[in-house]
Amino acid sequence: MTFIQWLPTLIVFVVMLGLLFAFLRKDELISNKSISNQQSDTNKESDSLGQQIRLEHYRLMLPFRIQATERLLLLLERMQVRLLINRHLSGSLTAQNLAQLMITNIRDEFEHNLTQQLFVSETVWQLVVASKEEVIQQIHLALAGMEESAGAHELAQKLLFAEPSAMITQAMRLIKNELKAPE
Repeated sequence: MTFIQWLPTLIVFVVMLGLLFAFLRKDELISNKSISNQQSDTNKESDSLGQQIRLEHYRLMLPFRIQATERLLLLLERMQVRLLINRHLSGSLTAQNLAQLMITNIRDEFEHNLTQQLFVSETVWQLVVASKEEVIQQIHLALAGMEESAGAHELAQKLLFAEPSAMITQAMRLIKNELKAPE
């Protein structure tokens, strides 16, 4: 693979690493604040216990949330039309074959990441689902205006000149923002 093909993966990795460090700093601040609150206010033991439980839950769930965020960002990145075309375009394919390969790939990857919805908000998950549907719809619309004998390169050109999925960009932005904010 060339550097250009690895670039999106590298970008996602760097962003996730930055988010991880930001989260760890927030986690440390929350932990320090929790400790100082417990020392200064011994009369509120039940509140302190509740806070400890929330903090422990947050610490336990953080690795899962980070992994889910990473996997969903990667899923969204891989669903982008230009990357789907790069992975599946072959000179011997028809437009119909290319469309089917791309749609099958999107659905397979989506199914592989279904359990990630447990670790993100309902809003984020709904945007991921909507992004998937938008890309599939974009492929169907591009294919609908073509002859049955059209080649894969014609479909690829039509898709590349179409508007990129705004839903994917919006979902990626929301996922990153959700990871930055504690529960």
